[in-house]
Amino acid sequence: MQQPDILLIFLFLVRLITAFLVLTLYLKDKSRTHLAFFMSTSTYALATLFLVLSDYYPVFGGLAGIFAVLGIFAILISILNLVYRFKTRNIHISNFILLVIVVTGAFFNNYISTMVALSIQALIVILSLIALLNRKSDFKKVLGVSFNWLLAALISGNIVIAVHIANLVLNDKLNILPNVFTFLTSLMLAIFFVQLEIITQNRKVAISNIQLKEETAKLAKAKNEQNAMLSNISDVVAILDENAIVKYVSPNLEKLFGWYEDDVLGKSAFKYLRQDRISLIKENFNKLLKNQGASQLLEVEYMCKDGSYKTVGMTVNNLLSDPDIRGVLINFHDISEQKKLENEKLQMEAVVRNQQVLETIGVFASGMAHEINNPINGIMNYAQIIKDITESNPEILEYSTEIINESERIAKLVRDLLHFSRQDTEEFFMVNPSEIIDRTIPLINTILRHDQIVLKVDIESDLPNIKCRSQRIQQVLMNFLTNARDSLNSRYAGYDENKTCSIICRIVEVDTGRMLRLTVEDHGQGIEESIQNKIFDPFFTTKERDKGTGLGLSISYGIAREHKGNIWFETEKNEFTRFHLDLPITD
Repeated sequence: MQQPDILLIFLFLVRLITAFLVLTLYLKDKSRTHLAFFMSTSTYALATLFLVLSDYYPVFGGLAGIFAVLGIFAILISILNLVYRFKTRNIHISNFILLVIVVTGAFFNNYISTMVALSIQALIVILSLIALLNRKSDFKKVLGVSFNWLLAALISGNIVIAVHIANLVLNDKLNILPNVFTFLTSLMLAIFFVQLEIITQNRKVAISNIQLKEETAKLAKAKNEQNAMLSNISDVVAILDENAIVKYVSPNLEKLFGWYEDDVLGKSAFKYLRQDRISLIKENFNKLLKNQGASQLLEVEYMCKDGSYKTVGMTVNNLLSDPDIRGVLINFHDISEQKKLENEKLQMEAVVRNQQVLETIGVFASGMAHEINNPINGIMNYAQIIKDITESNPEILEYSTEIINESERIAKLVRDLLHFSRQDTEEFFMVNPSEIIDRTIPLINTILRHDQIVLKVDIESDLPNIKCRSQRIQQVLMNFLTNARDSLNSRYAGYDENKTCSIICRIVEVDTGRMLRLTVEDHGQGIEESIQNKIFDPFFTTKERDKGTGLGLSISYGIAREHKGNIWFETEKNEFTRFHLDLPITD
């Protein structure tokens, strides 16, 4: 094979490699620009292949000229389109006109068709060079340093065309020189595409870096906003791992407890709770870990940095399976002020309860005075008899016994009265309900008898002891009985066989388990339906201003809640009313 043929093969390889390079670029981003580059460089490479084959098959000579013209035109149009943004319709029209001219020229003899192809190529390159220099600054912005290689390739392309025309005029006397210049021009064009891709990728990297910086700035801003928000809310948010080690804590920790974030991060959350109550908290925490998505509401005392404890409410959520958290999320809410207000409220309720005690005592004080008066008169009479007896008399023993009995009766009444009216400092003790009822009946029974009300007592045998403040339960029972008395007196002015009041005490089964139910039932006028939802409201009363404060049932309801029990009622107009006090039984 002759030397020129080898050079043409090298030229074909350079153009083929350029086409494959542009193809890889198109496969990366699927852009129209790279697709146009690939089609034009492929056409340009086929022109060289047809030129090699023309040495063996002359018919390929004409095709080589056609594809060379179309290829160089397509390449330059694609490059110029980066700035000029031609309309697609105009590009197709130009391609069609160019194809018609070149194909028409190919019908003439080989010399003429070659001159036509070279002339068209020269015109295309010259016009492209003018268009490139006309908007030189715009092309430099788009092409960067690859602009210089494109400019060199266009200038070299004009020289190549001039050399080919000269060689054609001189009957191929220039020998290998035209192919050498063509090879160099194609090599420059290949370098242009390589540099253009490097610039494009660098530009993409730069854009990505800018976007990354913008996203980083947005994330930093969002984080700062989040920290600012968390710093100014009252609640503290923390995340623990499955071992209760603190992974995250909101920056407002210092505001609530005095600790800095670094003081608690990486440490056990149990360290900051009251150690005398930690076992139950750990038990609840371990139960929570077994249930994904489970939630708990707890009230704990959290240690502050100064060593004091602050009462907080905690909402604990098991979010170990949540990919964004992967931990136990805790929300701390300061309820110390709320607890303070609750304690103050309890103290106020205690004061009001004591006032209610005095009010209740006033109701039966006159009856008690009469009840005490009779024993005192008996004592005085018996004492007078003893005084009048000067000698031993068998009857003295009997009289002395009566004195003792009446005195004990007075003592018991006084003890019950004092027990009922003492200040509210009593603690919870195990007490039998029968004892509470027995201590209460003497305080009200005289008044009931005076009003001709029959009191019936039905107490279940072998009642278990309950843990309570007996004086408060006694106060609830007194309130029930006083309301029953008022209801009966409103319906019956005097004696009536239905003017009865019953105390019933027995064990019942409810949804929450076994309860002690203390019931007071009367057959009075009942409770009007319009006021049934108001009777437990503080200061609500149907009595006259000087006969009631409206605090009795409200206080009784608070006492029931204090004992983790419940108060409810049943009523039917002019038939009956039953007030129930349910108290939990401690096993």
